[in-house]
Amino acid sequence: MHTLARAGGRRSRFDCEYLLRTSSFFRFEYLSSRIRPVPRDLEGTAFAKPSYLHLVCVPERAVSFVAQIEAIEDWNPILIFEPMEGSCTPGEFPTLKSILGQIDVLRQV
Repeated sequence: MHTLARAGGRRSRFDCEYLLRTSSFFRFEYLSSRIRPVPRDLEGTAFAKPSYLHLVCVPERAVSFVAQIEAIEDWNPILIFEPMEGSCTPGEFPTLKSILGQIDVLRQV
């Protein structure tokens, strides 16, 4: 179950907790272990080969996703990459730079 907190009230939902502190700040916490899907997990499902793929992860994981996507025949989705907060550091730049040619939208953190 997860909880949605709004204006002091909470509502139970599946396996995570949403905590809303102000109108502009939103925090999300898992109450169970996270599911970490990868592009290969979509094969054989109704979600296989979507036109758009939004990646919210660290640059190293995005490199892995891009490699998996390139290995799947006839799939060239528009990639939206949203780096995890704190993961865009000078030390991560070479990793990020290696996939920038495949990323269509890079969202600022």
